[in-house]
Amino acid sequence: MPVVGIRTLRGHVAPPLLDGRLPRGPREIALSGGELRALHRSVGGLVRARTTRGLVALRITGQVVLSPEITNEQVALGSGGVMTLAGAATLSRAPLPVNVYLVTLRHPGDRAAMARLKREFPGVVLPAVPPPEVREVRGVNDLPLALASVLTLLAVGTIAHTLVTSVRRRRRDLAILKALGFVGRQVRASVAWQATAIAGVGLIVGLPLGAAAGRWAWTVLAQAFAIEPVPIISAGLLLAVPAVLILANAVAAIPARTAARTQPGVVLRTE
Repeated sequence: MPVVGIRTLRGHVAPPLLDGRLPRGPREIALSGGELRALHRSVGGLVRARTTRGLVALRITGQVVLSPEITNEQVALGSGGVMTLAGAATLSRAPLPVNVYLVTLRHPGDRAAMARLKREFPGVVLPAVPPPEVREVRGVNDLPLALASVLTLLAVGTIAHTLVTSVRRRRRDLAILKALGFVGRQVRASVAWQATAIAGVGLIVGLPLGAAAGRWAWTVLAQAFAIEPVPIISAGLLLAVPAVLILANAVAAIPARTAARTQPGVVLRTE
């Protein structure tokens, strides 16, 4: 298991923790989620390690996310462990290289501060970049939008087919309504309300189920990477409500026009 030793020099700059705390003594270790699963251990348990002093038990103090970038890509996301610098030194007979310094900027988006840091330490400053696993996930960012577009087309087709079929099947009812005094505007409104009801039921059922399924899928993926699952539900999702209702009524325009042109005498005589 790859292990990184960390010693705080100033402030508090450390890999993110998902549970527990970072090690404070040489007999403590924080493990990543992948290692905890592989070892069937949890925070607070013990794990054995072979050190220069023999086989010792290390107390697991927390679950840490160790980025591959601070280990020269030698540690995969979700693997590895963190100890104190003194504790990590006991795992190797040769002196450990102290060659990485973690720095956090007061204003992370300040390009001038990063440029100054690069001038003071030329050729050795590496900005924080997402791990390879995260960059691979970014490559499929457009997939949900494409899937949503396909499902939208299917929903539009379903609503259109339902309304056209319903208007044809309810020709007699529409004819009776017109015979009782319904005008074309009222017939079109009845078809529009039917489209609104269909779309409304889809929104009431689909939005909560979609949000829950998306949250569950992202949590499973994040746990596989052993990173913190932070689901983000965009406020733009609320725009789906008026957009779907407007689209449903737009689709209903043609069946509504057909229904409004129903000739009561012709329909009732044929039926």
